[in-house]
Amino acid sequence: MEQVYSRNAKTNVEIRYAIKRSKLTQKELAEKYGISITTVAKWKHRRDKYDRTSIPNTIHYALTDKEKKTIISIRKRTCLSLDEITNEMQKRNPSISRSTVYRTLRSAGLNRVPKEVTTIANKAESERTVRNETL
Repeated sequence: MEQVYSRNAKTNVEIRYAIKRSKLTQKELAEKYGISITTVAKWKHRRDKYDRTSIPNTIHYALTDKEKKTIISIRKRTCLSLDEITNEMQKRNPSISRSTVYRTLRSAGLNRVPKEVTTIANKAESERTVRNETL
């Protein structure tokens, strides 16, 4: 198994194996390898000599499946902007953030409003502006 090390790593597989089988005290090992006593203790008591993953075992999503489907259906049916969808969703669940809504739309491939809809909306906006200026 190929081990990938951090740029700041002070130990490698060989040093970890040497720590594991050494008869020296933790303090002596720490001084010998230039690492902390807690690092020595960690590698002394590990069953294997490889790093464990730092990825969480369970990922907690902020949205339920029903909320995700609601966000997706709002975008498909109305083509509302990200902020408008966020405001609508926050009326139902105040803990929903703008970034959560964006991630949901991006994962569904809906993070951008289609150009046709944007063009139509821009034309309607410019017509309203012209009407307001003439009044």
